[in-house]
Amino acid sequence: MGEFSCRSKQHGRPALTPDITVLYIAGHGRSGSTLVGSVLGLADGYVYVGEARDVWRDGLIANENCGCGQKFRDCPFWTAVFERAFGGFDTPEAQSAGRRINRINSWREKLPLLWLAWRFPRGHGASNGYTRPLTKLYTAIRDVSGASVIVDTSKTMRYGALVAATPGLDVKLTNLIRDPRGIMFSRLQRARYRDGSLKPSASGYRQSHVFRIIGKWMLRNALAARVLRRNGGVRLRYEDFVKDQGWYLRTTLGDEAAKNVVRKLAEGTGRDAVQHQIAGNWVRELKISPSERWRTELPWFQRSLAGVLSAPLRCLYRSQAFHTR
Repeated sequence: MGEFSCRSKQHGRPALTPDITVLYIAGHGRSGSTLVGSVLGLADGYVYVGEARDVWRDGLIANENCGCGQKFRDCPFWTAVFERAFGGFDTPEAQSAGRRINRINSWREKLPLLWLAWRFPRGHGASNGYTRPLTKLYTAIRDVSGASVIVDTSKTMRYGALVAATPGLDVKLTNLIRDPRGIMFSRLQRARYRDGSLKPSASGYRQSHVFRIIGKWMLRNALAARVLRRNGGVRLRYEDFVKDQGWYLRTTLGDEAAKNVVRKLAEGTGRDAVQHQIAGNWVRELKISPSERWRTELPWFQRSLAGVLSAPLRCLYRSQAFHTR
């Protein structure tokens, strides 16, 4: 799955009623979603695209590096996706879609989308201005990759609700939860591109106030918990995953596919680790090992305050599979 393959030479418009499975990973930023998504992308029939909500900003506008190492507009995978979905990167349709999707970060849109995340309807409930370009984007990703499942680590419940409300997209939710002290320590580090160079410093990488991080951690996980109880899915503690990937992979992929992924990890992933993810932190060779540097390197006051504020929910949240009612 690491190398893209365009199984269809046709560049026609995708149908608006596809049946596409999106494995959506929700949670706080710097929770390890790039690692989990990269591992899932090793499974046959799965394609990992990183944070698809940032395709428009980090890819189409900023032309940042794809996970394969090339600039977004030079990447053959994303070139084929946008050609198939919108006729290219710079067509009026693609530019209009980008402007529309990027509005989800505006204050005017945040409250309505938060309400949508609370309800999390399937296949309805969102404006066509959002759902039409999302249908085309995910359909093109499916067609170009040849995959049956798209792994999207966009993490926010607002965007996840938009994807779930898009007709033809079947969202399977994984709520990835990391100890917020680990998140805080990770945010002190700058993310890197595939060549090892540092990504530009941005709001997502600066040290944030403890209460801001804990508040967002609580809100996203609470919304995800509500959706899991109603619609099913998986809650996964990052600390559990880095110690043993087996349970989550078996629960998500099935026994045989999980065995194949575990074997690839044991043998060394090589080129399979090269995937076309947008945003996130590039993962080198998928060498998985627990890291709790925050215990000694995160400032004492931040570590203690975050530990006290998050303690009740950290005790409550355990890796668990939820079944659809």
